[in-house]
Amino acid sequence: LCANYSYAGDSGGHMLLHAEHKRLRDVVCDDPVVTQKGNDMYTWINQTLQQWDQDEKLLWKGTVLHHPMWGKWYPDFANIVLNFLPMLQEHNFDVYLNGHEHVISYAHYPYAQVPRGSYHHQAFVDYMEAQLDQEYFNDHLLREYNCQAGQESFFGRDPSERTIRMAKGEALHQITTGTSGYDEYHLCLDRPTMGRFTYAQNIKHGWSSVHVDENELRIVSKGVDPDTDEIVKMYELVIENKPA
Repeated sequence: LCANYSYAGDSGGHMLLHAEHKRLRDVVCDDPVVTQKGNDMYTWINQTLQQWDQDEKLLWKGTVLHHPMWGKWYPDFANIVLNFLPMLQEHNFDVYLNGHEHVISYAHYPYAQVPRGSYHHQAFVDYMEAQLDQEYFNDHLLREYNCQAGQESFFGRDPSERTIRMAKGEALHQITTGTSGYDEYHLCLDRPTMGRFTYAQNIKHGWSSVHVDENELRIVSKGVDPDTDEIVKMYELVIENKPA
């Protein structure tokens, strides 16, 4: 498992190997040292999650990564979706927090669409369907999607209702907080993706805060209005721990 292997097959030239190599050089995903370290990390993550499953006091589960799983600028990140997402599903994670993209967005992936025990298979099926939904020209070049700066979308939701409420265990939630960048990153609202997006914007700079107790996990995303400099709530996610 190459930890920074992206959808495009590159390896992230900013990452450097450790002292096992006599000289510094960019990571190459098929390098045996990188492969072994990735496999060791994968094993450690699995063992840790299995220990967590046995802890009755552990209520909420979350993970923080640099890259998103699903996006409306980049395509879905294949390595994360095909290797890490099934682990999160198997161990019933609640939230996935990430940055990287200079946008602020929220998407979820319903647990109901994943047959119990078929996590890797379903992730592969959903990923491939999203890729096949992309449109190509006759010369096999990917069609340019409607990517623009200065957008805010609720994907069909009522813009006046900025609170999203869901029950614990209903879905895995991806919170992308990338500060936003009006002139840096565009949003491609019509790009196919595995994630079910209900909010995305690249107008306001902002941040997210997480509040947790035994009853709910609440994430509030706030930003600065570029016209008034006022702090405004962009969206709020409330995951409620309801009795089964």
